[in-house]
Order: sequence, then structure tokens, then C-alpha cells
Amino acid sequence: MTRIARVSVLALGISIGCGGDEPTTTTQDVRFVLELTAPSGASGALLFEVAGGAVSDLRPLSSSGGQIFFRDVGGSTVRVAFVSTIAAGGLLSFRPTEGAQASDYSATVLEVAGLDNSLESTSGYSLAVVRQGG
Repeated sequence: MTRIARVSVLALGISIGCGGDEPTTTTQDVRFVLELTAPSGASGALLFEVAGGAVSDLRPLSSSGGQIFFRDVGGSTVRVAFVSTIAAGGLLSFRPTEGAQASDYSATVLEVAGLDNSLESTSGYSLAVVRQGG
């Protein structure tokens, strides 16, 4: 086989292996969002737990940022403290366990602090885990 023929066969093999023009989504691209339901008004901090699988790369969704503190409390549960001016809506996003569905996760509000740092009732507060972008 001539050198040109070998290069042609190699190029053909590579082009077949590359697939079509379909965009690919890897598990690295998947993010879940914690959506907060809250009474009217803003809060200053939330303490909550996320259970159901690994949670990594926590990021605030608001442009105002905030501070995130978290630790693994065993099994597949992470305790998170988020300090910011917090209102209802998208709160944080995170990278889930590979292959996980949003329904595999749950989140529970444990404590709420007002903007004046006083503890508030958790009544009316809840968190839902949804896939980012749909």
C-alpha cells in the first residue's frame, strides 16, 4: 500500500469516527438549580440541606453573588449556608452526580435569617431542584 493510500484510509477512518454535526452534551455540561419559594421580602441567609447525590461546583445565580459555605454531612447529603440578599427564585446552581436526574435530589430549608441577622420562621420557605435550562 502506498503512503498516499495509507493516509487516505486513515483520514477516512477518522472522519467516520467523528460523527455528524449534532451538538454533544456531556455530563460535565449538566447543572441543576435550587429554586427558592419564599414569603415576600428578602432574607439575609439560608441554611439548608441537599440530599440525593454528590453536589459540586456550587455557584450563586444572582449577579450580586453572596457567600457559600458547605460541607458533606454523610451519605449523599450536603449542608449549605448561603449568605446574601435572598429572594424567591433561582438561588444556586450545582454540578450533580454523573447520570443523575433532578428528581433524584431533594432540598430542605433548615434555618432562615433576616437581613438584620435575626432568625425567622421557615414557614413558607421551600426549595426545589430543577435542571438548568429546562
